[in-house]
Amino acid sequence: PLLFVFSSLALAMRKLPNLKELHLANNSIGDDGILSLAPKLTLTSLEYLDLYGNRIGIIGSKALGQNLPNLSLLKELNLSGNQIDDEAITYLSKGIAKHSALKKVCLGFNNISNRGAEILAVECLGCNNEHLDSLNLHNNPNIGELGTRALIQRGLACNYFLKEMNIDWVRGADQLLLEEMNMYLELNRGGRSTLRDEVLEPFAWSEIFREVSMLSSVYHLVRFCPEMCEFNI
Repeated sequence: PLLFVFSSLALAMRKLPNLKELHLANNSIGDDGILSLAPKLTLTSLEYLDLYGNRIGIIGSKALGQNLPNLSLLKELNLSGNQIDDEAITYLSKGIAKHSALKKVCLGFNNISNRGAEILAVECLGCNNEHLDSLNLHNNPNIGELGTRALIQRGLACNYFLKEMNIDWVRGADQLLLEEMNMYLELNRGGRSTLRDEVLEPFAWSEIFREVSMLSSVYHLVRFCPEMCEFNI
């Protein structure tokens, strides 16, 4: 009966061509429900889809990843509070990466670990992905230092467009690593993409970031050594 409900809902929504927001949070849709719902979601005006807390796992993530192109104007996708793990991310990330209109993705309160973070870094934040503005990964306690480092080095280092990334619970990651992440985000908010395109060649950027990294290290050295009496550079 539940599958019939979601299938009927999707068919009914086809008669709402101007629908911009769809809120389905906390409805226990599950993987079977998403399998029934996703292929029928052809809402070409939809900009916001909220699927928070619906027990979506691997099968549901695969269905969503395959059918995201049907929501061609979707700008924000909320999948927080589900059962999305690293295997689910392998399917979901492909759909996110190919969706040029999508600006914000929320994946908080899931089961993503270091491997899933690396997949997101490569697929969704890599050098060829310019559409995402915000990626929220808060409260994924299995993302540790390795996952955070992958997001920075394999994602943010060559992504000039992401402006927000929330990882507020990172097991094993030291403060310097998080500050490095915030440094890249701050540079993006300041228009790193514009400067890259108009002023500098890629080689010049590599030189600048070498300098930025050095200055960042100096900053933290001074910050954590307040009793230093002499410093030469």
